[in-house]
Amino acid sequence: MENDPVKNDDIQNLEVIVKALEYTVDPIALLEAGRRFIFCNRAWKVYHGLDPDVDMRGLGLETIKSEEIQPLFIEGREALDRGESFEREFHASWCDKRVKIIVQRIEVSGRPVTVVVIRDITDIIKKSEERIRSRFMGVPVPIYIWRHEGDDMILVDYNEAAFKITGGRVVKLVGKTAAELHAGHPGILEEMWRCYNEHVPIVREMEYRSYFGDKSWWMAVKYVYAEPDLVIVHTEDITERVTARKELEKYRDTLEAQVRERTARLAETNAELERQIHEKERTEKALRRSEERYRSVTELASDYMYAGKIYPDLTVKRDWVAGAFEKITGYRPDEIECELGHPDILHPDDRGIAVKHLEDFIAGRSVDSEFRIITKSGELRWIHSFGVPGERGDDGGIRVVGAVKDITGRKLFEIALEKRNRELGLLNRLNDILQSSNDTREAVKMVLDIFLKEFGIKAAGAWVLSDDGGCFERVASVGVPRELHEPFDSLPVDDIYVARAIREGRPVVFEDEMPVRDPKKLKVAEELNVISTVAVPVVSGGVTKVLFNFGFERRLDESAGETAYLQLIAGHLGLGLERLELLKAEKIYEEKVKKLAGKLIQTIEEDKSRIARNLHDDIGQSIIVLIAELAEFEKTLPPGDAGTIERCKQVRMRLNDLAGETRRVAYSLALQPAMLEDLGLIPALQWYIDTVVEPGGIEVDLAAAGFDEMLPSRQAVALYRVAQEALTNAMRHSGAKKVQLKLIKGYPNIIMDIKDRGRGFPMKGAGAPGDGLGITGMRERIQNIDGTFDIQSAPGKGTRVRVTLPVEECDEQ
Repeated sequence: MENDPVKNDDIQNLEVIVKALEYTVDPIALLEAGRRFIFCNRAWKVYHGLDPDVDMRGLGLETIKSEEIQPLFIEGREALDRGESFEREFHASWCDKRVKIIVQRIEVSGRPVTVVVIRDITDIIKKSEERIRSRFMGVPVPIYIWRHEGDDMILVDYNEAAFKITGGRVVKLVGKTAAELHAGHPGILEEMWRCYNEHVPIVREMEYRSYFGDKSWWMAVKYVYAEPDLVIVHTEDITERVTARKELEKYRDTLEAQVRERTARLAETNAELERQIHEKERTEKALRRSEERYRSVTELASDYMYAGKIYPDLTVKRDWVAGAFEKITGYRPDEIECELGHPDILHPDDRGIAVKHLEDFIAGRSVDSEFRIITKSGELRWIHSFGVPGERGDDGGIRVVGAVKDITGRKLFEIALEKRNRELGLLNRLNDILQSSNDTREAVKMVLDIFLKEFGIKAAGAWVLSDDGGCFERVASVGVPRELHEPFDSLPVDDIYVARAIREGRPVVFEDEMPVRDPKKLKVAEELNVISTVAVPVVSGGVTKVLFNFGFERRLDESAGETAYLQLIAGHLGLGLERLELLKAEKIYEEKVKKLAGKLIQTIEEDKSRIARNLHDDIGQSIIVLIAELAEFEKTLPPGDAGTIERCKQVRMRLNDLAGETRRVAYSLALQPAMLEDLGLIPALQWYIDTVVEPGGIEVDLAAAGFDEMLPSRQAVALYRVAQEALTNAMRHSGAKKVQLKLIKGYPNIIMDIKDRGRGFPMKGAGAPGDGLGITGMRERIQNIDGTFDIQSAPGKGTRVRVTLPVEECDEQ
């Protein structure tokens, strides 16, 4: 029966019912169950491009041109058959408008009749979007609106913050598809479609490069679906936060052992900050009303929102609070007088900010500030508040809307980072003091000044362990009257307070650790009006070497780790003092070694002179006497004894050679103070090359410049002996045929360079001659007169000796 045609009488009755609809604005059609028109008003015919006077009665639904209406009508009938209502919005391509189709069923004379209404909602959506746009344009974070069209998303709008961050270039992107703009970021496309299809908010962090390719930064990106076909994207620049996080990791890797515990705490704070950043913010489902849609946009950049009205007398009327207000503050909105400035929960030091907020709103100014609140549980939290004034009413009140975000994690991270930088700066100042000073007492005085400036200490004193270790001697005091100095000029190590500080090896607060029994100390504490007295021992090499005593007008803040901070500085100072002691010991040792080396070289030179005199005066003279006696002996031989005469002649020639060699060796050993003092370094070296080296088969290329004046004796001897040793080694071991010897004298140094291209030797490893007596002797000679000695060699690469001496005035004129 359902598909039977509607009878003529029924049609007449129906025409009477819908006659009033003939000239309505919305297109309306009535169809029987068989999909044939019973009635169409003029708006329906015009909407579908038909003649307004054509009679559609009895014609089928297929007679209209729109292929989009037919499947929607079928879907609507199926919904009606299930007992459901049916409404759909779609884009009508034949008229390029946004429309809504409504399909309903009525009973006419007991028979079903389908009513189809098409409503043009283009202007309604446009006005709604304009209202939304006017609301979100003032939000201080970049926001982009994408609309679903076909099989892609189209960028349709943006706010002022997006215009500013892109330098106005976002204008060129309007109308472009997401597939085109985010071709290099498939993750963005995936998340955008997921947000649109599943109607869920999505939050993530990512490293992003500008559409224009000129900038790369880190962003926190949030996607929110808004009915019917929008995806709203909020981007927040978190580059500084990510950079700071990376810097923190870098600093953590370079900290010394004394700050590891504090670094761990900062790492925990950083981890908590990251956890809060990645925690998804809950957003409401897309709202149909314009103000509700504004809330969803604002919620992208905040934890909760508020709206209300402020009057000239600064009284406030609250309209609504949405979001995580109770989660953040611990209060329900009805427990707080108002939320526009949090006067009831603000930290006492920040309550003036609430009044200024209200005054700014009345003056028509936006507010943007950070301040502290105290939650219901007593916890201190940091929040960032942003508010925008709206229209002013006839009663003088101005409407405001605002957003609040919990930034506790970020602020704690910034405070911790600032504190850490301050600590590192203090340690660097300590390093500068310890490196610039070689005196322990002077260093302690300068460190005491740092303590005073860093901690705001009212009175302080510093004591250094005496040489016999029996007491601590005062080296400095600040803020203590002179008449109170005498009792504390010397502190015995067995004093109850001193012994306790030494035993603990850490800062000791006297008021906490021990009762004050000493009348003198009690009198000082009372006269100086100090609340807390702290002893800070400085341990160096396992022994307490320095003792600081500080008087504070307040109690130390243990929650801020002040005693740990004092311990950190004391530990660093202990390491520095230990370094000073090692440097002193090293310097003393070097001086002793230098003196011993000088005496050894002097002894060697004296021994060489003595040996040379013996060779020349004793052995040399003896050989000459033998030569003379042999000549006399030859005269006594008979002329016919030719064999004996020839033998005597050969012996006499060998004795002459031996006498010459003895003189050469004697001259070589005893050159100083003979030839060096008489002729100078360069002639002496030339004589040694001519008489010793080149006869040994090696050619020496000697080049010298700047030696117009005589060198000081100790420098001339040292250079000569090093050159002599190097040339002798070349003759014996290098196998080279030629050696280059260069000497240059010029301000501020004398440089000697000796180089051969012989077989060379390994500088390290088994059998390497790098630490042989010859090389060691050369190095010690040069270092003993404040010079530098360097030798470089490698197998097959030859050997090079380089000596540098500072220019000195000649010690003898």
